This record gives sequence, C-alpha cells and structure tokens, in this order.
Amino acid sequence: MNQIVPPNSIDVEKVVLASMMQGDEEITEYGCDQLTVAEFYNSNNQIVFKCIQDMVKSSVGAMDSVLVQDAISGLDGMDDTSSVLVIADLIGVQTTSSIVKHCEVLREDAESRHLLNLSYQMQNSIIKGEKSAVIKESVDVELLSMEGTETVKTIHISEAIPETMDQIEGKSEEYKPMYYGYKDLDDITGGILPGEIVVIGARPGMTKTGFSLDVVLNNARADTRTLVFSLEMTNSQLVSRYITNIGRVSNTKIRHRSLTKNDYPNIEKALTEISNLPIHLNDNGQLNSNQIRAEVRRFKRKNPDLKLVMIDYLQLMEETIGGDSGTRLSINLNMKILRLLAKQEGIGIVILSQLNRKCEERKNPHKRPVLSDLKESGNIEQDAHQILFLYRGYKYDEVIDDVPVRENELEVIAAKIREGSPGTAKLLFEGEYSSFNGVDGIREEPEMFGGSNDYENEFVRGM
Repeated sequence: MNQIVPPNSIDVEKVVLASMMQGDEEITEYGCDQLTVAEFYNSNNQIVFKCIQDMVKSSVGAMDSVLVQDAISGLDGMDDTSSVLVIADLIGVQTTSSIVKHCEVLREDAESRHLLNLSYQMQNSIIKGEKSAVIKESVDVELLSMEGTETVKTIHISEAIPETMDQIEGKSEEYKPMYYGYKDLDDITGGILPGEIVVIGARPGMTKTGFSLDVVLNNARADTRTLVFSLEMTNSQLVSRYITNIGRVSNTKIRHRSLTKNDYPNIEKALTEISNLPIHLNDNGQLNSNQIRAEVRRFKRKNPDLKLVMIDYLQLMEETIGGDSGTRLSINLNMKILRLLAKQEGIGIVILSQLNRKCEERKNPHKRPVLSDLKESGNIEQDAHQILFLYRGYKYDEVIDDVPVRENELEVIAAKIREGSPGTAKLLFEGEYSSFNGVDGIREEPEMFGGSNDYENEFVRGM
C-alpha cells in the first residue's frame, strides 16, 4: 500500500524563505506575521523559518543568508556543513518582491494537512470504539481552533468607509437590522443587528420564552428567516404557543383539550399562517454550543437568508469539551463560540438566560434585575451586545404612585446597549394568548426612580 504524502509545496516554501532573506525588512516581517512553523512541511525549512522569526523578535534588522546560516548552525543537530547546505539550497531560488500569494498557498497546504491528521484521529477513535457523539464534538472543537488561527487582515481606516456608509444609509442588505416589533423597545435598542448577541434574562415566571417567541413571530412576519433551538420545550409545545397567539385560542383550552367547534376555524387560520412563516424549530434538548454552531452552519448553507437564531436557554446547554456542565468555564466557552458564530455568519443570536436569586432577595423597588444578577453566569455581560431583562412588578405586589402594578404589565429593561443608552419599555402581556403589545412611555435610565440608588449605579457600571 502506497504511503500518502501530505499536501505540501516545498518549492513555494523555498521562495518564501529566500525572499525573507534578501534584506527587505517589510517582506521579512510580513512572512513572520502571516505564517507559523506549522505552515512549513520540510523540516529544514521549519528550522530556517523559526530562526528568522527569532531574529526578527530580537530586532536584528535587515536579514541576509549569512546571518541566518550562522544562527542555525548548531540548532536541532545542524553543524556547520549542514547549515551551509541548507542555506545554499535556498540561495539559488528565484526571489520575489511579494510573498502574499505564496503565504496563502502555504496556509492552504497546512490546513489540508491538519484536516488529514484529523481524519486519521477520527479513524483511530472509531477503531477504539469511542461514541460517535464524542468523536463529532472533538472534530467540531478542532475545526473551531483552526478558525481561530485565521490570519487577520489589517486595513487602513479609509478602506472601511464605503461599507460603513452603506450600513448607515441602509443600503447594505447584510447589515439590515431585525426589529423586536415593539416601537418603544426598537427606539431604545435600534433592533438587532447581524453579528450581535442579545441576552434576555429573567427569573422564572417572567414570560421570557413567550416574549422571545413573539419576537421571532414579529420577525418572521417581516420575512426574516429564523431558527429556534428549544432546549426546554418540544416542537409541538412551540407550535401550540403560536396557535394560541395567532388564532387567539385560549392556552387553557389547548392545554386541557377543551376546544369547542368555534375554536377550530381560528386554529385552521393560525395553522395556515404558521405553515407559511420562515420559522424553523429544533427541540433537541441535549445540544451544546459546538453542535448548535454546526447545525446553524449546515442550515445556512441550505438557507443563505437565515438572519436570526434564538436559543432557549443558555443554562440548559450541555457541557462543551473544555468546560464542565453548568460551570462558569462552560458558560464562558459557550458564549465565546456563539459570539464567533454570530460574527462569522452575519446573524443575530438571541439567547435566553436564567438569573440568580439575588433580585428576589432585594426589597421593592429594587427587585428589578440588574447586570450583577448575571455575574454568576460568567462572561455573559461582557460578550453580549445587548442585555434585556424582563420584569413583572405584579409578581412582587409592587405599587407605583399608590397604584398596584397590574398582572399584565411587563417591563423590558434594556440594561446594556453597546451602541446606545439604557432604557425601559412597557408592554402589556396577554397570558391566555401568549401575546404582547407595546404601550407608550419609554423610560430612560437611570432616572427611573428619581434619585441615586444601587439600581442606577448598576446601569452606569454596565455602560
């Protein structure tokens, strides 16, 4: 059986090294910035490149073959004779004034070699009898690490102006915002932009799933293709919510199977609309962020117009390799993977999150969630572009201006807006129909209580 020779371009490696030794500091530094030792297949070329890298770090200045030959002599078993032969092999190579394309070839070869090695690891894991789910996740982690090493392209600020103006003037379809569907909230946040992470946090019973599904519905009605990952509810339960919302059929009737003949026309009407909405569901409750990432990418290859992803909810995600389930490390890793996914795929990702119990331990009117209520959940605050909190004062018998807060009143507290100011929008919640409606009255923070307090300070710190 013939041995497989991994992808390589030895001649290109020689051109790059010879060009880096011709005394042009710009070419030398470019090669060091763009490549690593792993990009070189030939072991002698690896030694020469590592030596040039070290010399650049030591600020040697202009590079030439004599300096490199002297530096590699004695390294990794190289004596004077072998170092002369290695450098002589490079001196006879035709150099070039630009190694940009050459570096791209070497990176492509190195990536192919990495994938080939990964395939061997997969074969060994299968032979050893490892579970397919473990193998697939290991592969996902390896592929993610490869993406993390992609070369960053540095540009002059002027090169970013045309794209920026297209975004500002609304000419860029790729940067078109997705709106929540409630005027006051959209005025505060500016909607959800592609590449952004939005975290919606609330204590149990604050209707965060219902609210997020309503946001999905509002976007779907605006022809925004959305993918919903429900780690808690089944697909049937989600469809039931939409039947209730769209058909105005009581939640109680559906849950207790007490529908009347008058309800069925409304159900049929709701199902007709639901069938034509660009909403896609995944109720696998055992997904982690790597698996969500793989599914989103697979889905977007088939549906390039995917713009919005909703995940319900963060703390239910399975552990990802590199972090234990439910720990700060695991949540941090999940957030990092999802943040990169949003940026790379140009999609908005809405993540629901539970809050700790601190807000319930505080006295009125300080039971409203604040950013510190997310602290035990790792880097959520740092990675999110927007953080919204849902709050129903009725749950805590809150009284405002001597008037008890009604059961159907919901505050959406925009506690963090990376490119804006915090604020609060009021909605009316219809529990029986899982629907929400906006009411007038944006409240800017932190003046909402008419004086300085811990809640205000939290908003200031979160800016």
